[in-house]
Amino acid sequence: MRLLIAIAAVLLLSRPAAAQLVGGIEALFSNTQAITVSGNLACMNSSTVSTAAGGCGLYGFGLEALINLAEPDTAGGWGVEMALGYGQLAGFTSGNEALDLRGAVRQLPSLAVYASRERGLPLGFDQFYFGFHTGFLHTVNLQAYDAQGRQYSAQGETFEFGFSLGAWEESGFFIEPGYWFRRFPSLNWTLPGGVEGLPPEWPRALNLSGPSVSVGYQFAIPKPKE
Repeated sequence: MRLLIAIAAVLLLSRPAAAQLVGGIEALFSNTQAITVSGNLACMNSSTVSTAAGGCGLYGFGLEALINLAEPDTAGGWGVEMALGYGQLAGFTSGNEALDLRGAVRQLPSLAVYASRERGLPLGFDQFYFGFHTGFLHTVNLQAYDAQGRQYSAQGETFEFGFSLGAWEESGFFIEPGYWFRRFPSLNWTLPGGVEGLPPEWPRALNLSGPSVSVGYQFAIPKPKE
């Protein structure tokens, strides 16, 4: 990724400007301090889609690279980090019994900013933090089947937004409840042969917005020896 950005910079900018940009990118990624791996469960507020367990039951995973932006001693006791990541969410079905809907939603890329503060918390947690999230969402292998077994496919793209409040302990374990806005305002359906139009009761949009909770582990990246 850094190589591709560097090539684009060289092609689009003057030599001094490109050198400054590449240097800034290198400096940014040199501050990567940890990798997080998490699993999450979520609920939905939408009535057009559901899960096997009702309104709750969405499940997924996420990966993030944490980049240090500010240390607590220089930011009034708050640490500030930026996270670049990837994730996937599945488990939704149609709320309409005549529609068998299957697929997943992928976050790529995702971007978050965290503000954290050390504080003794219950259950042994050492730090709490706030997170603000956004990212690009697109459907993955979204398929639907009607009562006759005919297969339809759909595609959608949108942006997501969310906020979270988490607790982290020194061992690396963290728990992070939050709320996400994930709404695809339109779906592009591909119809099977012999079908001229989408059944009127089938969804034209997809709304996966709702509360969620993530549980994961943070792996620290050792700093290079000077």
